[in-house]
Amino acid sequence: MKFVEKILKSDDYQQILKEGLLFTIEEQYPEANAIFQQDLAPYYKLESTKKWLTEKNIEILPWPANSLDLNPIKNVLNDIKKAIRNEKVLPITKAELKSGIIFRKIQSIT
Repeated sequence: MKFVEKILKSDDYQQILKEGLLFTIEEQYPEANAIFQQDLAPYYKLESTKKWLTEKNIEILPWPANSLDLNPIKNVLNDIKKAIRNEKVLPITKAELKSGIIFRKIQSIT
């Protein structure tokens, strides 16, 4: 999980992929081909991002236009929102919100 607090540009997105995606693919799929899913955010479609993914031999799942409702991250975000609404004490600061999200993610893994 990566918290981003600014508008991403293609270089920022590629750096996030470099730091997280490449490691995850190597760790989770050492002997198989992984297919990476992304939605239709503008920086995903830039030629520089497409070129970077191609150079790294990362296959992209074809994604139809106007299909954001199919994106599984929407379910994760909805679960986080529901959990936060059910809290007795709502997070006030960004740090409290991040901490709560990370805690819930760890709880869901264990």
